[in-house]
Amino acid sequence: VVGAAAVAEPLGAAAAGSAEAAFSRIYDGGEWLCGSEAKSGLGSRYETTREFCEFLQGFLREHSITSVVDAGCGHWPSGYQRYINWQGVHYHGVDVVQSVVQDNA
Repeated sequence: VVGAAAVAEPLGAAAAGSAEAAFSRIYDGGEWLCGSEAKSGLGSRYETTREFCEFLQGFLREHSITSVVDAGCGHWPSGYQRYINWQGVHYHGVDVVQSVVQDNA
């Protein structure tokens, strides 16, 4: 999992810092919780991602995918990712918020 430091140079320090600050505020303040356990918002709840999870699971197997990069992975422990069987797939999540990256490790 890659932190904000890895994207700071390509984006420029100001852009990376402002994005990290904005998303840190969202995570730290629970702005996307909406009564949900999914820290990355309603779009990370199983109820709203069930069809996507079923599609992704089938796609990974049908196409023998062995590596996935998830840009803007969000909070993995409370996101859709926990509903996917990642066995045999190298998952690499990237997010701009350092605390999210640490929770995902």
